[in-house]
Amino acid sequence: MKTLNLFIVVAFCIAFFACSAEKTSNGTGSNAGEAEMAITFSAPSGLPLVSAKVRVWNLDSDSLSLEDSLVTDKNGSVTFDSLLSGYKLVDANSGDSLFVMKLLNFGDSLPKILVAGLPELLKGKILKSGAPLAGAVVRVLDKSSVTDSDGSFEFAALPAGTHFVYIASASSVNSFQMQTSDSTNVAEFSDTVYTLVENFENWNMHTLLGKVWGGGWWFMSSDSILGGGSSVSPGFTDTANTIISEGAYSGKSLFARLVVDSAFTGGKFALVGFTLGGDFDEAVDNYRFDLSSLVAVSFMAKGSGIANLQMVRRDSTGAKEYHNVPFNLSSEWSKYRIESANFDALMTDVNAFNFMADSTAEIYLDDIRLEGIAPVDWINLGTK
Repeated sequence: MKTLNLFIVVAFCIAFFACSAEKTSNGTGSNAGEAEMAITFSAPSGLPLVSAKVRVWNLDSDSLSLEDSLVTDKNGSVTFDSLLSGYKLVDANSGDSLFVMKLLNFGDSLPKILVAGLPELLKGKILKSGAPLAGAVVRVLDKSSVTDSDGSFEFAALPAGTHFVYIASASSVNSFQMQTSDSTNVAEFSDTVYTLVENFENWNMHTLLGKVWGGGWWFMSSDSILGGGSSVSPGFTDTANTIISEGAYSGKSLFARLVVDSAFTGGKFALVGFTLGGDFDEAVDNYRFDLSSLVAVSFMAKGSGIANLQMVRRDSTGAKEYHNVPFNLSSEWSKYRIESANFDALMTDVNAFNFMADSTAEIYLDDIRLEGIAPVDWINLGTK
C-alpha cells in the first residue's frame, strides 16, 4: 500500500512539473489572467526561433521598465498575458545571433509572425546648446553607455529598427527615437521635450516617427492634379538619393525645387509634406492626431523664395482644412520655429504638415521637430 501511495505522489509531481514546464515554454510569463495573445518569431529562413528570450517593456517618460520575460516554445511562439494593454515594446533574441523588436498595441490584434534578423549598430552624438554633451548616461533596452568627450556613444548587437533612447544628464532625462545603421544619430539635449520628425540620415520616405509603428510617409503634390502647370523636382524615387543633399546641416537634408505656374488661376501650389500616420483617404488606424500639447514645429532650412508651413486637419464634418504660416527663406541655414498658435486653428484631428509654396521657391530641410511632445507620448496621440 505504501508503495502504491508513493507511486501516486511521484506521478502527480511529474505531471505537475511537466505542466509548469509547458507553460514556461509557451511563454505565458507571469501566467496572471487568461493568456490569449500569441506571436510566432522566426528566423529569416522561416525556421522558428526556438528558446528565444522575449521581453515586454513598458514605456515611461524617463525610462523603459521590464514588464514581462518569456521564452519561445519549439514552434517559436509565445502567448502573452491578456492583462497587457496599450503600447508595449517587445524584443526577442536568440543568443547573440538573431534579434527582432516591435512596438505593439496590446489593445489591437497583434501580428502573427515577427521575423528576426542580424544585430545592428546604433551610434549617436549628443549636443547641448550646439556643444558636445560629455558624461551623459545613455540607455537602450537593458544596455547603458556614457557619452565621450565629443558627445558620442555606441551600442552593438541591437535589434534593427528605431529605438527609444533615454539620456540622463544632471537631474533631467530626455527621450529620443534613434535608428540602427552605420549613420550617426544626432540629438539635442534640451530643457524642452520634442519628437524628432526626421533628420534624413537614414531616410526611406518614412518619417522617423512613422518608422516606429508604420505610416508617416513623405509625399509631394502640386496643382497639376487640378490642371495647373506647377511641379516639384527632383522627384521621390525608391532609392530616395535624388532628394537628399550631402554636406547640409547635419550631414544630409531634403531638397526640393517648388516650381509654381504663375498663370494658373485655379489655386496654384507646389509642396512636399509628410503625414503623421496613415493617409486621410485611407482612414486607417493612427491617421488623426491630437496635437493639443504641441508647442511649436521647428526645423532647419535654407533656400530662396517664400514658403508656408501648412497644417492639414479634419473639421467637424470630416472635410480637410489647410492652415498656412509663411516664412522667408535665405541662403544660409537658419532655425525656424513656428508656434502652434500661429495656425489659428484647433490642433486636434491633424494629419499632415506640408512645406508649400504658391510662388516658385527652393528649400533645403533638416532636423524637423514637434516641440512639446515627447517620443513616448507621441505614440498615444493617434486615432482613427
